[in-house]
Amino acid sequence: MNPRLAQWRIIALFFTHALAAGAIHTRLPDIQLQLGLSEGQLGLVLMGQPLGALSMFLVSSRIIERWGPRRVTLALLPLVIISAALVTVLLFPLATFVLLAINGIGFSVTNIAINVEADRIEAATEKRVMNTCHGAWSIGFLVTSLLGAALRGADVPPSVHLWSFSPVLVVLLLLVLLPMRAAVERPYTGQAGAAWPGQRPRPWAW
Repeated sequence: MNPRLAQWRIIALFFTHALAAGAIHTRLPDIQLQLGLSEGQLGLVLMGQPLGALSMFLVSSRIIERWGPRRVTLALLPLVIISAALVTVLLFPLATFVLLAINGIGFSVTNIAINVEADRIEAATEKRVMNTCHGAWSIGFLVTSLLGAALRGADVPPSVHLWSFSPVLVVLLLLVLLPMRAAVERPYTGQAGAAWPGQRPRPWAW
């Protein structure tokens, strides 16, 4: 593994993840208007995303251990991108709730996966990179938020915004991930916490 190249790739992956995750947030007011929802109804629909994310916390470590952070991200981050775009065309409250739940599932698992990979790269290269990765994620979220706000100000429909942005994000993801070599797993050295009160720790838990 080329240490410097590995670090730059994981930093670029965090940036790409943020671009994908934040794209929909500035367009939620437009989606609310298109769906004709009140603030309370919108709140119920938006609960799909955190519910989807929370549902994966108990199984994400198994998924990542089984398939590896790289393959998990390659499979599920496009799900985040496409589900956000579909929200703009499947304009039914239930469909929006389901799509946001799918978006939350993809976001939570890939978020854990890229952090696991960053931790492994730190261990393999003996160079600190995690703080830089999180900084890159914050910059990426700011960039996608500013872009969304600018397009909303220019009266660009959310469907045009997100469907035009989707192939750009997928190509960027492929450019970052396809040449990326997975870092070596860190040896298990600690006692894993139980997932449920009274449950015995499992060897696969992070």
